[in-house]
Amino acid sequence: MYAQVIVPMPLPPLTYAVPPDLDLRVGSPVMARVRNKVVHGVVLEILESLAEKPKFEVRALEGLSEETPELGLETLKMLKWASEYYHYPIGEVLRTFLPPNPAPPKSLRFRLSDQGVAE
Repeated sequence: MYAQVIVPMPLPPLTYAVPPDLDLRVGSPVMARVRNKVVHGVVLEILESLAEKPKFEVRALEGLSEETPELGLETLKMLKWASEYYHYPIGEVLRTFLPPNPAPPKSLRFRLSDQGVAE
């Protein structure tokens, strides 16, 4: 089984092999390796087999992602429409659609002076 995955990069959907122990459906958030880096993406389509032998190595998905939300069918349909209408890679449409990764909270330290004032 194979999955067409959208990653938040200026790329078309990428094809990945689905490991047998991974329960996927359209819209599932996944982790996939792109250019030797693991990125978070969303399953656009699930294929039982490939129509023709690929000219490239098909990598397996790394697993499910907890950092990316699961997207519904209507949302995916809207992303595809926006990509086609604006002639923009669907990966970039996904990147602008998802909330940005929040910066880790900075740790602040305060101490009280002898007068009871925070420094």
